[in-house]
Amino acid sequence: MNCPTTTDIHSHRSRSTVACLPPPQVARRRCQFYDIQAQIAFHQAWLQVEAPQVAEAYDDLVRAAQEEGGTQMQQAWKEPLRDTDAAMNLGVAYDRSKSNMARARTLQRMRRQISFPRWPSRREAPRNRAEP
Repeated sequence: MNCPTTTDIHSHRSRSTVACLPPPQVARRRCQFYDIQAQIAFHQAWLQVEAPQVAEAYDDLVRAAQEEGGTQMQQAWKEPLRDTDAAMNLGVAYDRSKSNMARARTLQRMRRQISFPRWPSRREAPRNRAEP
């Protein structure tokens, strides 16, 4: 995704357009969020083609993460802005039990359904005979 950079936003000629754009940090975060969504969608489609049973587990993982993350994001918008390093500490970890279970199921299916090429270890790799 081509997202505007800070330079693009500040050097834009139309003042009315610039006034409508979000602050650079927000624009950057939004672009990162959309990039992550695009990567997830790519992997969902790829798994649907290559390993449908794994895709089902991966879809469950994505849904669980979205549910947990969505709740956390909604709560974060209700709280005052954290603007110091000390304020960034959550104090209590977010509940990730659903996504952790879904992740374990996804990895289990991946191990059963997908075979990765085995790379030779250093010990197994042929040695160059020119070396002493």
